[in-house]
Amino acid sequence: GQLLPPNAGMVEGRTNIQEFWSTVMDMGLVRVQLRSVEVHAYPGEAWEVGEATLYTPENTVADQSKYVVGWKEVDGQWYLHRDIWNSSLPIPNSPVEETAEEGAMEAKEEM
Repeated sequence: GQLLPPNAGMVEGRTNIQEFWSTVMDMGLVRVQLRSVEVHAYPGEAWEVGEATLYTPENTVADQSKYVVGWKEVDGQWYLHRDIWNSSLPIPNSPVEETAEEGAMEAKEEM
């Protein structure tokens, strides 16, 4: 399998993927909640689109993201083949965040 994490290179192979997620959890995450939005299944493969919420020990949201996972069937077992995701939260002080804030302020002023 392969992970394609944001702002990092590809992570390939079972051992490297396990190490990646172990490191992520060691950064202070205690829970990940996944929600499948859609799944497309074909003979021998499937694709899943979903949303994820990551939680800290204080049960606060550390991140919200969206993902696409490709699954492969091998000898009757399903295995993660590709996993790519990115945050749904705006980057602090980014033009996208500022534009959203400006739009909200303009809408409020028009009321």
